[in-house]
Amino acid sequence: MRNILLSFVLLFAAISTVFAQKLTVESFKLAGSDLTAQTQPRKDLNDRNCALIKVGVGLQGVQFEGGIMGNVENKTGEYWVYMPQGNRQLKVKHANYAPVMVTFADYGVEKLESNRTYELIITASGNVIGPVDAGGNFYALTVSPKDAKVSIDGVLQSSSTDGEYSAMLPYGSHTYKVEAGGYISKSGTFTISSSDMTPINVSLVSAMATVSVTCPTPAVSLYVDKKSVGMAPWTGSLKEGMHLIEVKKEGYRSQQRTINLSQQQKLDVAFNELAAIQGNLSVNYKPFGADVYVDGKKIGQSPRVFNGIMVGNHKVEIKKDGYGTDSKTVNILEGQTATLAGVLTTNSSSSVASGFSSSGNTITIPVKDGISIDMVRVEAGTFTMGATPEMKNPDGDEKPTHQVTLTNDYYIGKYEVTQALWQTVMGNNPSKFKGDNLPVEQVSWDDCQ
Repeated sequence: MRNILLSFVLLFAAISTVFAQKLTVESFKLAGSDLTAQTQPRKDLNDRNCALIKVGVGLQGVQFEGGIMGNVENKTGEYWVYMPQGNRQLKVKHANYAPVMVTFADYGVEKLESNRTYELIITASGNVIGPVDAGGNFYALTVSPKDAKVSIDGVLQSSSTDGEYSAMLPYGSHTYKVEAGGYISKSGTFTISSSDMTPINVSLVSAMATVSVTCPTPAVSLYVDKKSVGMAPWTGSLKEGMHLIEVKKEGYRSQQRTINLSQQQKLDVAFNELAAIQGNLSVNYKPFGADVYVDGKKIGQSPRVFNGIMVGNHKVEIKKDGYGTDSKTVNILEGQTATLAGVLTTNSSSSVASGFSSSGNTITIPVKDGISIDMVRVEAGTFTMGATPEMKNPDGDEKPTHQVTLTNDYYIGKYEVTQALWQTVMGNNPSKFKGDNLPVEQVSWDDCQ
């Protein structure tokens, strides 16, 4: 009976000793001038900003209960506790002290308000026996890529330039999530204890798909989502989702494909050969049997209609032994026929006229007294007449656009008519600004007839 009574006395003494060590609320009030809850906010489950309680207590390892959002932040000399608006109580605990329930109404605060910062001062009384446990420890997390976003227990952490994260957390199980654009996110759990923390290394795996594009037509340009990425064949990385792939080449019809990629998918996109956009060329030159060359390649003999000529400008040459070569530039339009006609001159008649001298595409016509006219040849050919698409509001006589063919070459003066030439031909010089080599002026259209 004595032993039982002694045990009871010792137990009572121990309980009394423990509860002699207690936490006491000194004050709780609204910190009206403190804007931390707004400048460093944290969201509640309804996506509203929380209230922030700054708890001043000279102990490590303090724990809190009562609808707390995210981790409690252990700052120098105080704890930051985020709680949703409307909360009315906060429980404060420590392993070596009796817990205390703080009822806000007891201190003139009915309930917490969003975006407001409050100040709670707590003191610890009594003698503490033995070492004081901090109640938590640090985690250490290293991520790759370094700019990945890290969340601990559902709370997004401040970014780290070196990809390393650490902070003190309460003992127990916690969660992490690592995310980065173009990578597969990764989640996991870890445990905080009083022993050394094993570092956590998280390397995200690329979520990009790999796409290879080929086209049998040589030298085609490749576009992805309307942006040039080079020439086909091509291999590159694209994000998951819809993409527009297009191959183009001047003078050919482009082709498009829409693809829908999943993460880490490998896809080969093979285009068919591009179809050339073509027109026709009619050549009717004498003598018959003259050879026709397009861009330096012989395609047949005149007279003939040549089908399937690619659109665009081409150099056409008509050749035959014993005759001079005729060279033209022809613009081929889609589905239309450009026409060339003419007569090659024999080599023996290459002189333009008696007394004329020629050199290549120029001729010199002597007048008298050492005065001559220099002229250049304008080749026959086909050109487009009329308003082009970029011309806005053209006159009615400028439409529709059509092709005009000049069947014969002609010559035009190489220079403006000089005063010396006018004086020699007309016998007068009406110009105001005198000079033999200056252009003649002060003349009318009728004077020139």
